[in-house]
Amino acid sequence: MISKDTPSYLSLDNGKKLAYRFRKGSNEGRQQPPTLVFLGGYRSDMTGTKAVFLDELSSQKGYNLLRFDYSGHGASTGDFQDGCITEWTNDALTIIKTLVDGDMILIGSSMGGWISLIISRMLQNRVKGFIGVAAAPDFTDWVWNTEMTPAQQNLCKEQGYIETPDGDLLTLRLFEDGVQNFILKSPLYLGFPSILLHGKKDSVVPYQIAQKLAAHIAPEPPELILIEDGDHRLSRDEDLAQLAVSTCSLYSRLQR
Repeated sequence: MISKDTPSYLSLDNGKKLAYRFRKGSNEGRQQPPTLVFLGGYRSDMTGTKAVFLDELSSQKGYNLLRFDYSGHGASTGDFQDGCITEWTNDALTIIKTLVDGDMILIGSSMGGWISLIISRMLQNRVKGFIGVAAAPDFTDWVWNTEMTPAQQNLCKEQGYIETPDGDLLTLRLFEDGVQNFILKSPLYLGFPSILLHGKKDSVVPYQIAQKLAAHIAPEPPELILIEDGDHRLSRDEDLAQLAVSTCSLYSRLQR
């Protein structure tokens, strides 16, 4: 079955509508095959290169795949400036609980990696694998404390937001809420295998973040794959090929 060109919508109690596309795969002999869930990054949406690539891969392999837009992103309703990690995590939890049955593998890109790991702790009995693609856990912590000057911090406090040189908008609410969702302050116990893909030429999320995350995951250490010439997007053909290998590897482990 090929995903529709136009998204479907899930209505929330707060009046917002979350856009999503769900590809139903083949059974492959299992009564309830696992579902791949792609969680996009900050200001990204489900029509991005990696999301579409995973849809094509799922079509070829017969996998279930859910991709969606957080509120204020892509085709979903809501004001982006009103969003924060807690709200976008709740979006993800709601759409997963509504649409996904059984086991799942979470694939989180950048901020989506952070949200995936928060969800993993909440739904650990159903999450059977995690792939972080330039994952950015706790990014509000290191952006505020290491990348922003005191003048920028004050401006953000005064007007409630700050614009970055590349056009991104970072709100005070995002920073304040991020503190409630940090996951790198203590060991992160995951009861499933995980793979971290990160480019060493990533100028947005330093690859040292992936190393720090790898050191925090227990009891089974993740497979850390550092791509020497990879950037933050990891959307080149060779990067997507590695994503396919990692995805199929985790999926195969569930089939054994």
